[in-house]
Amino acid sequence: MVSDIRAATPSVAGELVAPDFKQILNDLQYKLNHIIQNKYNDIKSQVSFLKDKLEILNPWNILSRGYSITKKEGKIIKNAESVHSGDKMETVLAQGVVFSVCDVSKSK
Repeated sequence: MVSDIRAATPSVAGELVAPDFKQILNDLQYKLNHIIQNKYNDIKSQVSFLKDKLEILNPWNILSRGYSITKKEGKIIKNAESVHSGDKMETVLAQGVVFSVCDVSKSK
């Protein structure tokens, strides 16, 4: 067998062929920190995306854009046919509530 490196003593030879465990641990710690930081950034980005999506879908934010929710007897009115003349209604706005009595008009 041929050797590329010579060592003066067996101890020095052992040091030359044995891995530097301190350097290996430092490398592993660096890689682990890098992986953890990347995962943290990914999760932080996902949470931010979901937060923004929830803000868009928040009913109070929708009301602030000029929409309203009209209820009859505590139930949301989804169809004009479910309302009759004289029905009492409650319309929720971004700032306040309007109470009204229905006056249904028939369209042709």
